[in-house]
Amino acid sequence: KKLHIRGMTVESVAGFLPLPPGIPVGVVVQSYAGTMSLTLTAEKWAVPDADKFLSWVVDEYQRLRVEASQLEEKQTSAKLL
Repeated sequence: KKLHIRGMTVESVAGFLPLPPGIPVGVVVQSYAGTMSLTLTAEKWAVPDADKFLSWVVDEYQRLRVEASQLEEKQTSAKLL
């Protein structure tokens, strides 16, 4: 469900995480109106290959989806017994 502010629909949101001193990587994961997003802020030396990092994040997200789906199926099956 989308929010409204002063009569205007909030269509999307964006994460922003300024890095404090000594912290080279920051990640914001959020959801809004049925959409999940991820924002990464990083020092170049900490994440030199952003495409590779993104592929790792997507891989792990897919694994989490599979695990969550399997858990949900087990819980549904247990309720039916």
